Amino acid sequence: MNYFISFGFICLLVIKLVIGLQFEDCGSTVGKFTSIEITDCDTSKSSCVLHRNTNVTISLDFQVDEEISEVKSVVHGVIVGMEVPFKLPNNNACVDSGIECPLKKDQQYKYSATLPVLKMYPKVKLTVKWELQVGNSNGTDIVCVYIPAEIK
Repeated sequence: MNYFISFGFICLLVIKLVIGLQFEDCGSTVGKFTSIEITDCDTSKSSCVLHRNTNVTISLDFQVDEEISEVKSVVHGVIVGMEVPFKLPNNNACVDSGIECPLKKDQQYKYSATLPVLKMYPKVKLTVKWELQVGNSNGTDIVCVYIPAEIK
């Protein structure tokens, strides 16, 4: 019996190593992300390493299911189930991000933003929750993605 448990654990470990980094949808409601790129992120690892006192740029390809006039960016670090807000220099996703509002239904967009990883942040494993929200709503997610990360 222990043999089967050990074998199962080894199989799960091998699958995790082969698959590498996985981004998870966390509640997209009026859109869908199609691809994500993060500067200096080794996607063969299980999480992105974010170095303190640097900037990290994320590029997010997505499509929307309806016309949207305003978009805002919201970023949190999820640590032990608690969401801690990360301040973006510009949370208006319609300005200096590669997309122009209004967003048109069924069209592909490429959003890009830079997040400062401050020196004061603790060294910790976390999940980054990146949301693009309808700007004139009460938190309706166009796209929401979980990004496994580690601040070093």
